[in-house]
Amino acid sequence: SGGSDQDSDTAKDDLAVGESVVWTADYELTQADVDAGFLENRATATGSSPGKTGDVTDVSDDDGTNEDDKTRKDYAPTSKPTLTKDYVLSTDVDSDSVIDVGDTLTYSIKLDNDGATTITDNTIADNLTGFVSTGVTCTNGASLGTLPAGESCTLTGTYVVQQADADRGFIKNIATSSSKRGTDTLNRSATLNVTVPQSPKLKLIKTASDPSDPDSNGVDVGDVVTYTYTATNVGNVTLTNVTVAENSSDFTGTGTLPSPAYSSGGSDQDSDTAKDDLAVGESVVWTADYVLTQADVDAGFIENQATATGSSPGNTDDVSDLSDDDGTNDSDKTKKTFTPLAELKLIKTASDPADTDSSNGVNVGDTITYTYTATNVGNVTLTNVTVAENSSDFTGTGTLP
Repeated sequence: SGGSDQDSDTAKDDLAVGESVVWTADYELTQADVDAGFLENRATATGSSPGKTGDVTDVSDDDGTNEDDKTRKDYAPTSKPTLTKDYVLSTDVDSDSVIDVGDTLTYSIKLDNDGATTITDNTIADNLTGFVSTGVTCTNGASLGTLPAGESCTLTGTYVVQQADADRGFIKNIATSSSKRGTDTLNRSATLNVTVPQSPKLKLIKTASDPSDPDSNGVDVGDVVTYTYTATNVGNVTLTNVTVAENSSDFTGTGTLPSPAYSSGGSDQDSDTAKDDLAVGESVVWTADYVLTQADVDAGFIENQATATGSSPGNTDDVSDLSDDDGTNDSDKTKKTFTPLAELKLIKTASDPADTDSSNGVNVGDTITYTYTATNVGNVTLTNVTVAENSSDFTGTGTLP
């Protein structure tokens, strides 16, 4: 714009005194320009005074305050490499499509140069203990050493899920990268939490021994039944403070309720010195003795059930199981039966005839006294016991006793 036609050649490239003329020009930045962060140049204006040709010139200044300064355009290059992290379940040991202990995850950590300048001296790292790198790949011939705008490099690696991950409920993974743009260091990080589903479970099996028979006379009062309680961690997380207790409401015995005591197994997972914790698949065993009463023997059985309780990571007493007797059906009561032995022993004795007439001999009218002693020689209580003479066996001719 501006200018005028002072020499009648139709072009507005002449300037009257004090007059101005304006030109414009476009320049398309190159990658090298962007990487440099600035563009600098000067121009020269040339004109002709009256009667002369091209005798007036001036080298451009940027603002008119200093003579002939170059025109410099600084720009802040967009250097924002982005670090992202993703994963896939690459080895599913039990083919259940759920992340479990022993499964393998493959991580991909991508450094994407989504800015406008080339970045150099790039590094990508993963801080997860157990991460095994399988290498770095870059797009379109780029490298970690020189990563142009629009290109990316990806670090891949594998990780096998550990029991600690299941107990925590997730795998926390932080990846980092470092890049250079000139003298600037560009640090980036990416955090990825992978959920490991928790499934805390206990299984309690309770068995009962046959009653002890120290007197070798069959089951009777005072014989002892020994209970064995086996609690197994059948879930996928560590359980702590596992206990077992009898359920008094389910106990048919009439004696003292059994009190389980530690026998074997278990481990100390929470560092409290007690072996009352269970790693996955681990078992702990308790035992308890019960002394039979006569009412138990009369009933012919005793039946009861126990409950095991434990704590999953971060919780208290949140896992429990009612005992089963053999593991084939869920939560069957443990029943111990014994064969009742109902038996009587009758002893009958007869006295010498009473000499009622003092004749010093046995005479008609003398009396014989019979004594009948019935004894319960079985193992159950007998009721309504009676005794009667067998007339068919009686040789007497008088009245049957």
